[in-house]
Amino acid sequence: MELSEWWARKRRSPHTTIWNGGGAPIDLGVAGGTRSQGLAINSTGQVVGLSGAATYQATLWTGTAVNLGTLGGPFSIATSINNLGQIVGVSQIVGGSNRAFSYSNGAMTEIPSLAGANSSQAFDINNQGQIVGRNDLTSGNVQATIWNAGVPSALQNPFLNGTFSVAQGLNDLGQAVGVIAPYSSDFSVYHAARWTNGAALDLGLGAAEDINNIGQIVGVYSLPTGDARAKFWDIDGQGRDLTSLLDASGAGWTLYQATGINDAGQIVGAGVNASGQYRGFLLTPVSDVHGVPSPTLGAGLPGLLMAVLGFIGWLCHRRAIVA
Repeated sequence: MELSEWWARKRRSPHTTIWNGGGAPIDLGVAGGTRSQGLAINSTGQVVGLSGAATYQATLWTGTAVNLGTLGGPFSIATSINNLGQIVGVSQIVGGSNRAFSYSNGAMTEIPSLAGANSSQAFDINNQGQIVGRNDLTSGNVQATIWNAGVPSALQNPFLNGTFSVAQGLNDLGQAVGVIAPYSSDFSVYHAARWTNGAALDLGLGAAEDINNIGQIVGVYSLPTGDARAKFWDIDGQGRDLTSLLDASGAGWTLYQATGINDAGQIVGAGVNASGQYRGFLLTPVSDVHGVPSPTLGAGLPGLLMAVLGFIGWLCHRRAIVA
């Protein structure tokens, strides 16, 4: 995999930034407050995420930053946008619990929850309007969920009596990826999963975060030492450490997490470069071996990311696993 790196300007109050074709970073600004974080982008260049200061709210960037509001509580986050401009995310309601929402035509709408759920979150939407996320049940179980035409359905957890599953990514074929586990308190027991027509394929230790329309998957897994590493799964479900696939341009890099993959096999995520600096990366395929792209490294992550992770307890990237 071929590696390259871009740099972002340092700032005391991080803002959402976009890079066009490897050019200079463009500051997209905020929709209130002093900080912002972009979490997803569609093919027309529309970006969604959040803006704020003491509190954060879902934001859409279409040349200017637009606050999308909430479902009544103080916080909201837009996690995904499809090519039709349909947006999904999570918002607090009055009383403080979370609800999945969809946003289109200027209106935010709560998405129906599974029966027995007291909290829900939406993490991705495809171009068919299908949505994936999680429902937190009154039993204490966390259930991976797919919404078809707004109707929620539980996705299989193949662990016997498994109590934890989250769907984080979705392609246009309706294949979902995420996490399955017998319980939620220990990341070391998490397995990545791919769901097709509701049935799960166990991909082994790790957490799957995104899937493209070819069926290639990216995410993260844990070494026996507990250290995280970026992982790639090919179309047959075989997983490989992404760092091991880098060509000479990636010498000295360690890739910690892969968070997105497009249909060209380009991958984004975060890692540490040869100088020991934590940076975002863009991996661009230079060859194809058994469905494995060979990748280039990219832009520095703004410091806001860690602040956002703590605000509703995010574990992974834009597809939050909220404990």
